[in-house]
Amino acid sequence: MTSSRSTRRSSVASTVVRALPLDESDPLRWFWLALVSGLFFVRWWQPTEGTSLGGTLPIALGWFLALTLAGWLGMRGTAWRIRWDGLLGAVCLLAAGHIISGLVVVATTGDRRAAINLIWEWASLAVVFPLLRSAVATPQARRDWTVVALAAALTLGGYGLTQRFVFYPQMVQQYERLRQELDTLEQTAASGGVADVQRMQKLQAQMLGNGISAHMLSGSGRTLLEGRLKHSSEPLGRFALANTFAGLLLVWWVLVVFQTIQTWWHRPAPGELALSVGSRPSGDLLRLGGLLFCLAVMGYCLLLTKSRTAYVGSAFSLVVWSLAGQSKWLGNWRKLAQWGLAVGAGVVGIALVAGMTGGLDRLVLAEAPKSLQYRLEYWWGSLQVIAESPLIGAGPGQFRQHYLAHKLPRSSEEIADPHNLVLDVWANGGLIALVGLIWLVVCIARSLRPENGPRKADSADNIAPTQSAPAIPLARSVAESGVSPRPAQKIPQPKVLPRKAPVEAEVTVAVTGGWSSPIVWGGLIGLLSLWLVEGALETSLLGFLAAWMVAILFIESILPREAIRPLSWAAAGLGLLVHLCGAGGIGMPAITQLLVFVAIFAVQGRSVITDVTLPKWSYGIVLAGGIGLFCGGFWTAAQPVAQVQSLLARADFAKLTSQREQLYQQATQADPWAAEPWERLAEILFAQWRSTADADEVVFQRAVAAQQAAIERNPLIFHTHRALGMLYTEHAVRSGSQQEHRLAVQEIETAVRRYPHNAELRATAAEVFSAAGEAALATAAAKRALEQDQINHAAGHTDKWLADKVRQRMEQLAVEH
Repeated sequence: MTSSRSTRRSSVASTVVRALPLDESDPLRWFWLALVSGLFFVRWWQPTEGTSLGGTLPIALGWFLALTLAGWLGMRGTAWRIRWDGLLGAVCLLAAGHIISGLVVVATTGDRRAAINLIWEWASLAVVFPLLRSAVATPQARRDWTVVALAAALTLGGYGLTQRFVFYPQMVQQYERLRQELDTLEQTAASGGVADVQRMQKLQAQMLGNGISAHMLSGSGRTLLEGRLKHSSEPLGRFALANTFAGLLLVWWVLVVFQTIQTWWHRPAPGELALSVGSRPSGDLLRLGGLLFCLAVMGYCLLLTKSRTAYVGSAFSLVVWSLAGQSKWLGNWRKLAQWGLAVGAGVVGIALVAGMTGGLDRLVLAEAPKSLQYRLEYWWGSLQVIAESPLIGAGPGQFRQHYLAHKLPRSSEEIADPHNLVLDVWANGGLIALVGLIWLVVCIARSLRPENGPRKADSADNIAPTQSAPAIPLARSVAESGVSPRPAQKIPQPKVLPRKAPVEAEVTVAVTGGWSSPIVWGGLIGLLSLWLVEGALETSLLGFLAAWMVAILFIESILPREAIRPLSWAAAGLGLLVHLCGAGGIGMPAITQLLVFVAIFAVQGRSVITDVTLPKWSYGIVLAGGIGLFCGGFWTAAQPVAQVQSLLARADFAKLTSQREQLYQQATQADPWAAEPWERLAEILFAQWRSTADADEVVFQRAVAAQQAAIERNPLIFHTHRALGMLYTEHAVRSGSQQEHRLAVQEIETAVRRYPHNAELRATAAEVFSAAGEAALATAAAKRALEQDQINHAAGHTDKWLADKVRQRMEQLAVEH
């Protein structure tokens, strides 16, 4: 940028620059930008654990509507320009790999419903990239996006602190009150007194309803629960758990660190004009104080997450940013040292405060080797999954059922992703997606090179003063649009002192941003719409809305007008990638979109650019493509998923068994790919058969057919085979059929192959084999169950311990045969 300083000084006296923002030129375009903003930010407030179940499909359909509207804008005369560069290719490959792998699952075998849902989610990512890139094309738009996003991150950080100091203490108080009352009733019953049995059952049901497992009500499970509950401080993000939430905080915390340093160091050269809108001198102490406040809130919340990978990623970002800008900082090494000490002292100070308030303890570092050991176990099992299909991958939404077959005996969790972005992308999207990820990393890393200006003069980041309108992917000049610009703010320019008489000139810049920006309103309306959908169950979202509005005003007042540099965005993006190398989340839409967002800002004006204006006829294709994607996603995913969820919810509240059965039957017809309705139908039919004295064979055969239909729709998961094996076993015990005993043995053996290191499943297999008269198989299964249970005890996996009665039975079976 500095290389063009002399050019700007010499030409500023005779130049008038008019920047017409996209959000002011056309009401329909304003609505389009608001829609894009709302769809992007709503991901930060919507939980994403149910993405594979279709919980976030409406957001994906919203992106297809935004593409349709973009095509309509083009047909109305708006000129679209596509930027062909490496980043576009990387995102396309990343999405295409997952889409192709998902189509293979649909065509062959696997959880087809999950694959279809995630195909549309990844298709929406391919749509997000060009639309989002167009939405941030102007400097003012980039600043508006930065303000709204940083305000959202600050709001979520404040919510994390509220959890630590308000919600968690209230939760502990509520638990202790219930626990004390339940202990009193249990002691009364144990001593032979008259206890209120109904009250005891109600208290136990209340605890189970709050997510407490049955084994946590007594014994070692209770001890572990109370230890976690009373000492827990990890904040949970609205969209994900603490470790994934830390990735979002990491990006914005390091960006504020970089911006604080840049604000302090900024010194405009004499006679140089700042072209950014509303530029004011930086170095204001109040502004620096506001930035430091943001650092404190988000930094403290980041520490509370106890995410070691996020700590490493943050440190990596700071080091990369310093080293990449060493040519600039070389002459200011003293200031760099001062700021390094200041940042270090600030981090240490936040850590000390967190330690003194109980939010951080020595176990964060002491248990780091154990955490790394767990990661290595996850990665080994993930490599075995990749080895099964290294070219195509397992497919999106298929990882867990493949992983359980390779899970190591000592491994702690039945993970849904490898906790490593490289293995995650490779396992789910195959080599195509992996190449896209590597290409994306290269594009971000290339943005670390010294800022000597963009590769082309007509880049959106380097608008020549003689141009009358910026060259942006979605742009029209004032004359072409036919819309008069808003009253302009005239910024007086410093006098130039040439040899001849000085000429006073001015640069006209449209007054935009603030509350007139569609990015602001789009984000707020997106959150409000989420509250309207959730209703009374999520009234806390209104509090988020109010806090976000206040945060936007605050950030708008303290954030300097000059844009955050691509170098800073690149360093933040690489820090996020380092974090994701040891944490899950790359498959979550919120994190994937955040990574793409950071990459767009990092690569903006730093790559080889070839802008191509779309021909007139192509806008109709864009319009038709958006409509086709929306209709396809609606008819194959969103509608059947919504119908099934509605029918299952109604069945849960139905009082009559016949009504529940009818609703489950309707759910099986509403979605031909979903396995859950068939599982529910099999359960209720089997319970109906079990409760009848005459044991109606027709009902039993219907239960078997329903369970087989569930297996057909999700054949790789272990519990459906176990359920069918138990059906055959119980029926064989009543009827004495050896054929059904053999069928039961086959199904249980299949279930064990799907999950060989499950102590409870091994114990079930031992019982089934014993009932079938397979003494050798029963003995081997009982021994394996005991061995796995011993491993679980040694590793401290209390949630996987066998019950005392079950263990005694396994010891008996192991000795009998």
